[in-house]
Amino acid sequence: MRIPGIGKTKAARIRAALELGERAFAPVVFTTVVLKSTADVVMHVRDIAEKKQEHLLVLYLNARYELLRKEVVGVGSLNHMRITAKEIFSPALQTPCASIIIAHNHPSGDPTPSDDDITFTMTMQKAGDIMGISMLDHLVVARGGYFSFRDNKKGT
Repeated sequence: MRIPGIGKTKAARIRAALELGERAFAPVVFTTVVLKSTADVVMHVRDIAEKKQEHLLVLYLNARYELLRKEVVGVGSLNHMRITAKEIFSPALQTPCASIIIAHNHPSGDPTPSDDDITFTMTMQKAGDIMGISMLDHLVVARGGYFSFRDNKKGT
């Protein structure tokens, strides 16, 4: 307020802008997301449960299970999507990450995995093993709940 033309209101605005800047560029320690349980993961992928088309998300994690990147890798039709290991693991190599978690939705509302979901999970598990990137889980989310391959010991 010692500068001519800067009153209490402008000074308050400047202080608020500086505070916002500090918060936006806060150290990563305060903004790190750790995904240690299925419940943690569901909180980060539940936004696709209501989608009208199938969406496939991949969560890329470091060795401490900290979320490095969340990416929609594919969007399909009402009940079908074709995604290759290349599309899932290319971002994993760029990040680089230690592990991934895959999630996709079932627009039908039923989270029960299909035979194609089971085959896909086993294929991605094998691809991850070859590349040295662990696939920790594959979740199917829907309005009616979710299914975790890890929790149900199917494929992962």
